Amino acid sequence: MKTDKGQFARVVDVIFLGPYMIYFAIIAKNVSILNSSLMISMGVITIIYNFKNFLQTLRPNPRYNFHDFYFGLMSIILWLIIYLCRE
Repeated sequence: MKTDKGQFARVVDVIFLGPYMIYFAIIAKNVSILNSSLMISMGVITIIYNFKNFLQTLRPNPRYNFHDFYFGLMSIILWLIIYLCRE
């Protein structure tokens, strides 16, 4: 399977980037609930999406191929849930 993004970059996204986005959104001052909720949801989606791609590259299984459209939809739903819970 040809990959556009290296596996190392995916591991960095899962271990560092996603958690840092969540951490920054929680501790940031003078940031609206709307923006911090968006940052938390994007951090969670970053972790899930890159972990899914890492596993799919490691062991391809077309049965569990999750289309990118659903990640976009899931990110909107997740953002709305986080926003409503934080308000």
